[in-house]
Amino acid sequence: MTRDDLKLPSHTTFVMGLHAGRFASAVIAAIIPGRTPEEDFTLAVDEIPNYQYVGDGQIESLNLTTTQWGDTVVDHWRYFAPSTYPMPWCDPETTFTKELRRCKMRLRRNVKRSPELRTQVAREYFHSNKIKLAPWLGVLPVELFSAKWPETDGGAAERETGRDYTLSALEHILSRRPRPRTQPAEARSTFLSNYLRQFKRIGPRRVDPHLGAQ
Repeated sequence: MTRDDLKLPSHTTFVMGLHAGRFASAVIAAIIPGRTPEEDFTLAVDEIPNYQYVGDGQIESLNLTTTQWGDTVVDHWRYFAPSTYPMPWCDPETTFTKELRRCKMRLRRNVKRSPELRTQVAREYFHSNKIKLAPWLGVLPVELFSAKWPETDGGAAERETGRDYTLSALEHILSRRPRPRTQPAEARSTFLSNYLRQFKRIGPRRVDPHLGAQ
């Protein structure tokens, strides 16, 4: 299955998170309505890293300039939301604003969303199964599987960082707690029953003590 096989309702809302730096990545997510608002969930539909994992998990740059990578991010965004301007959420300290503006992308600084809060909200989404990955993603599952989370729930500590640039981009999205557009209950039920089975449940392939109580 590829992204070309994905069928989403026309009113689907897309959101993007971004991590910029030597190793950079962006994640595009679709906000999917459930049968009720409590069953709404977020589906990560695309990842655009400027790196890849090779061999025994070593990270390797794709040797793209910031502008080249930014143009690729915009192209991917327009695949899903061709009539909207890409405005990804990012760290307040992100420095590549001018370069990415040349790519027709405007960064939204994710203020008042500290790393600790982003960690807390991400754990909440993972524990409640409200975040799913499209089956064609490759980098995000690797980083999620190897992520080291605080030993306890709560917002006192942030996730231990490392090779987690794509996961960090996803956390920016989740920290905003995006909601789908309002639609009739019948449309919610029809969509969920037809498409929910296509996507993976997100979580480690083994019990991970870093995620806390399951």
